[in-house]
Amino acid sequence: MRTILVVEDYGPWRQLVAGWLREAGFVVIEAGDVETAVKRAERPGSIDACVVDSLLPGAKPFDLGSRLRELQPAAA
Repeated sequence: MRTILVVEDYGPWRQLVAGWLREAGFVVIEAGDVETAVKRAERPGSIDACVVDSLLPGAKPFDLGSRLRELQPAAA
């Protein structure tokens, strides 16, 4: 089963996207901020892909993407 990290600060949107992904058969890990997303990604091999809010407060999306890619090189 594929695991997707959903990073979105607005809870209703995060829950909506996570729900759609779960209905499609994915395992979903949720994070509401950059710090939580990085913590969730620190376990090797735990994430196959990421969905990241492009307007996430406190982070530039490409910086967060680069950091997540360092922690999860196999993630798309």
